Amino acid sequence: MAARIAPHAPTFTHTLVPTAQLLFRFSALTFNAHAIHLDPSYCRATEGHRNTLVHGPLSLVLLVSFLRHHLFVIASSSSSSSSSSSSSTSASPSPSPSPSPSSTTPTSPPPSPSPPPITSITYKNLAPLYSSEPLRLCGRAIAPTRYELWIENAQGGLAVRGTADVMRSAATATAAAAEEEGGKAEDRAEGKGKGKEDMDTDVGDEGTEALFW
Repeated sequence: MAARIAPHAPTFTHTLVPTAQLLFRFSALTFNAHAIHLDPSYCRATEGHRNTLVHGPLSLVLLVSFLRHHLFVIASSSSSSSSSSSSSTSASPSPSPSPSPSSTTPTSPPPSPSPPPITSITYKNLAPLYSSEPLRLCGRAIAPTRYELWIENAQGGLAVRGTADVMRSAATATAAAAEEEGGKAEDRAEGKGKGKEDMDTDVGDEGTEALFW
């Protein structure tokens, strides 16, 4: 069976290699002692896999963390732009009096950027992800408050896909609109008219989680 390929180009990505240690720790965290995540010999001899498998819920955690980081970057960029604009418009042409040597001017640190919360996410596992093999987290905005997310395996095939909704904010709406337009332009340039058959969902285990922060 041919590997599924994502029909659209991502606008933000991150590549990582899930290690055996990561799988062990996630198994311990979730009280999941199944050998398919821990024992390579069992995977090869009994399950027919070439190595231990990444947990389905772990792929969800990776996608959520990946999107949260992207939203934080957007919020940080928006905060920096607002601060720069405020500084340039508040400058006065007349010099201000110099403070006396004994006086101090208290300054408060700028508030930390607050990314909008993720309100819900749905995902579906389509193909195995293996320990010690690189995987690529991918995402793109498809609406001002909605993102398409997916994970590609080491061969570039679609292993996990999902969608996430975030709380609306001016920064995310502006960034999402730019990402969506940029993604469309890249799709046209690359000629990725794959068709809906590349995103079939007739295999894999589906999981849906509502996440609130």
